[in-house]
Amino acid sequence: MQVLKIGNGSVPEYGDKIYFRFDRYNLIYFLEHGHLGDPSGNISDISLSATSFILNDVDSQWGSAIQMPMLLGLPLGSEVYLVVASDLGFTNEIANITPFLYKVMYLRDEQIEPSPVYLTFSQAEWMKFGVISIGTNRYFNKSQSLPANFTYKENFATGFGGILLVGGVGGEPYAYDASCPNEGDASVVVSVDRNTFEAVCSKCKSHYEVINGTGVSVSGPASEKHYVLKRYKSIKNADGGYTITN
Repeated sequence: MQVLKIGNGSVPEYGDKIYFRFDRYNLIYFLEHGHLGDPSGNISDISLSATSFILNDVDSQWGSAIQMPMLLGLPLGSEVYLVVASDLGFTNEIANITPFLYKVMYLRDEQIEPSPVYLTFSQAEWMKFGVISIGTNRYFNKSQSLPANFTYKENFATGFGGILLVGGVGGEPYAYDASCPNEGDASVVVSVDRNTFEAVCSKCKSHYEVINGTGVSVSGPASEKHYVLKRYKSIKNADGGYTITN
């Protein structure tokens, strides 16, 4: 995946997913030399501790950390995954100098056409059709009547290439559009490999991380082009079931 540095002229656009990595840089080295040395962390490993923030408006409760995405011209409303990899944590002191320390992974899903998404499950339906444990997965496609024994209501919709539900590491469900963004074809979808728990494209064989909720491409042509699976929302209902929407 591409790692962008500040000042390289690349500006994210609305809806792009930006992955901020706060690495274990040697701050003494920076103070002595005026530039950063090599990070001691693995800058390609962004999936294990990603925390999602949404920039809704200029008054978002980020404190001085709001400077970080805004310096790249990140539009309000874009998704930001901030990964804290410092033993110090994300303190106010560190936040003030974060613009000097971060690197950005710039990922795209623009080949997936915007499409309506809506599924809702009662608790009983979720126990039958949902994903309960890590790596378990289900594919829903209304036009193909999949799964065969699932009853679609008139207002249900399953996105561009169908909905892929995956059980996450912490037990939470993640929902993705099943179409491979590298192909941009609703008929070319990914499925979960039962050994690696990665989603694999049936055509280009690109692999995507799905059990940590990122959808990031980890190998194949999609990784070379910095594609990411389109994410949908999984909302827990009061009755214990779930609603999937965009």
